[in-house]
Amino acid sequence: MLIAHAMTLAAHAVPTVAAMVVLEPVSAVIAGVAAFVFTTLRLTNLIRESKRNRWITRLIDEPVLAHWCASILATLLFVAVSPVVLIASASGLHAVPAATAMPWTALSVYSLSAVLCGWGVAIRRRWVRTSLVEIPIAGLAEELDGYRIVQLSDLHIGNFDTRARGFKWARHANRLDPDLVAVTGDLVTVGTGFYEDVGDVLGELRAKDGVFVSMGNHDQWDPETFCRVIESKGPRVLRNEHQVVRRGNAELVVAGLDDWSTDRDDIERTLAERPEGAPTVLLSHYPEFFEEAARRDVDLVLSGHTHGGQIGVPFSAGRMTLSRFARQLSQGLHQRGRSRLYVHAGLGTSGPPMRLGVAPEIAVFVLRRA
Repeated sequence: MLIAHAMTLAAHAVPTVAAMVVLEPVSAVIAGVAAFVFTTLRLTNLIRESKRNRWITRLIDEPVLAHWCASILATLLFVAVSPVVLIASASGLHAVPAATAMPWTALSVYSLSAVLCGWGVAIRRRWVRTSLVEIPIAGLAEELDGYRIVQLSDLHIGNFDTRARGFKWARHANRLDPDLVAVTGDLVTVGTGFYEDVGDVLGELRAKDGVFVSMGNHDQWDPETFCRVIESKGPRVLRNEHQVVRRGNAELVVAGLDDWSTDRDDIERTLAERPEGAPTVLLSHYPEFFEEAARRDVDLVLSGHTHGGQIGVPFSAGRMTLSRFARQLSQGLHQRGRSRLYVHAGLGTSGPPMRLGVAPEIAVFVLRRA
């Protein structure tokens, strides 16, 4: 938390300099300190993730977090641009002295950052993309050709991604005519206060062969209670186990791996005693299990966890996102031998409630005979 406070303090230097366009330096510093204190207090309060009035979230917390993100982005831009401005002033390339040019530069980069981050918080994270992916499987039975699996991941139901929004996602998924729905973890962000909301959202999902859930690292506050709440609404939580789905004489194995961060995962137990020749779909919140799953002839691994980076450079998000900088697998389809992995971009958010360059998604997988 100290690192976050230090980063917040450093980021407020640019808005403080920008305020000098309209305020005296002392007044600008006072305004900057006040903005830092208020932002820090709200960030500290948000970590608790207790239920809050929706208007406090919309009118206070979302703007504060948009400002926080804009301040960080503006700092990066200011560091990149300010040397050019100083050199231009010192060399006489323009007549504006540095003492005047720097506040205007700070105001410009902060204004641009505020527009981008405001867009990401208020609008972009609400536009859900539907991804359609065909998965060829060698030896797939004719009865399973065209089988449709709809995946949701990283819902993070809470104050920012609410129960009402979760119902919209569920209705969207239902319209895609799924044979099976897979939900791959991080259903909440912090604490147990939204367990019932998650249960209601998952209970709204409909599929011919059922709704299956695997757990993520954010779901470990009281996983036993959480699983009971979810299963009381109808979905099945798979914790190091699998279930066989049948279509006529054809069989499909749906397996779910438990949480890695709490050492509850056991892939050997999860995949043990599968029917011979039946294709396997593994629900694993973490993409890192792909290689191990591929060695065990899993046909399709559905994962999430990374949110596709959540924030990336617009129009270059496939290459320049936070997840890529952290050396994580990129969002989308990956292949190793006969096995395929799909890294889902998620629906909700963690950290700042913002998406930029990375759309929330619901993925549809159509199994095909190879």
